[in-house]
Amino acid sequence: MLAAISLILVSLPPSTSFLPPPLVPSFPSSTKASSTSLLSLPTSSPPPSSVTSKIDSLYPPSSVEHRNSLSRTDGYWPYVRTNKPPPLEYTYGEFPLSSFDALLTLALSVSGVSEASEVDFLDLGSGAGRLVLAAKLLKGFRSCEGVEMLPTLHRHAEEVLGG
Repeated sequence: MLAAISLILVSLPPSTSFLPPPLVPSFPSSTKASSTSLLSLPTSSPPPSSVTSKIDSLYPPSSVEHRNSLSRTDGYWPYVRTNKPPPLEYTYGEFPLSSFDALLTLALSVSGVSEASEVDFLDLGSGAGRLVLAAKLLKGFRSCEGVEMLPTLHRHAEEVLGG
């Protein structure tokens, strides 16, 4: 897996920082913090139906349980068989596309990036690859890469995405 991560990171500019600076709101000295949210997701329209249709054709919502069961093959059952609790980071789940689109919009806005085509998207723990594809179709990042450590989910992503 380390080799795969190294290959993906090579495509990033050498000056890329992998840890973003902490997001700390600053207030002018005359401003008092209120109980309202300091950071909220931007309002955006739902993802285009053409994008949603394409993703749903490759990752049917009706088969999310199948994708979840694939994650259990490597990430759950080996631990249960040995009476060990499975690590929480092996939990599989799927974001609604509208929430993911809003999150990407917010991330681009906060980072000061004007065009997604200027940056790379890297999904660590990419599961079946659904959000890697969504990032490309929704925002048009320069490149979109996913790293998945569970072999069964990785193979499924390759099958679905033709990798």
